[in-house]
Amino acid sequence: MHQRISITIFLLLGAFVAEVFAAAVPGGVAFINITGDERPRAFYQDRPVLILANGDDWLAAVGIALDTRPGPYTLKVLSGNKEFYIDFDVEDKKYDTQH
Repeated sequence: MHQRISITIFLLLGAFVAEVFAAAVPGGVAFINITGDERPRAFYQDRPVLILANGDDWLAAVGIALDTRPGPYTLKVLSGNKEFYIDFDVEDKKYDTQH
């Protein structure tokens, strides 16, 4: 059974609130909820990430590569003429191996 990892970071900047949750682990996906009036664009390690509508909000799906080292990382968000950054931590994860 998978254990749900919940990491919550709130960032208030103008009309924007962001929340990081789900599996921010190597090989996982961090889902970052972004509140704002218009669809943002987001980048992780200079690569665009998927942005989905989530009710009145937006959801950034950030894929974490399997070889990513645990530690702090940053998501860059652009919305209209505003730019801001959301910091999140990638936690260590040990996967079962087959022999």
